[in-house]
Amino acid sequence: LNKRLPNPITIYNYRPNIIVNGVDKPYGEDYWREIQIGDHVKLRWFRSCLRCLLPNVNQETGIRDSQQEPWKTLQT
Repeated sequence: LNKRLPNPITIYNYRPNIIVNGVDKPYGEDYWREIQIGDHVKLRWFRSCLRCLLPNVNQETGIRDSQQEPWKTLQT
């Protein structure tokens, strides 16, 4: 994504609760139906959700990108 954006973003633009390393292919997480964390936590896919516009907001300034990036690029 950052190779296609005029102003690169960080993972923190997405305000993640969980960050997963070692995914074997781009967009691999689109096909996951469950993920297990340790021995006690199992998360299951429920349904797709709409794309959040929060990544369009600069995390340091709180200002929304006037060009609606990275949202517009993600749509492509």
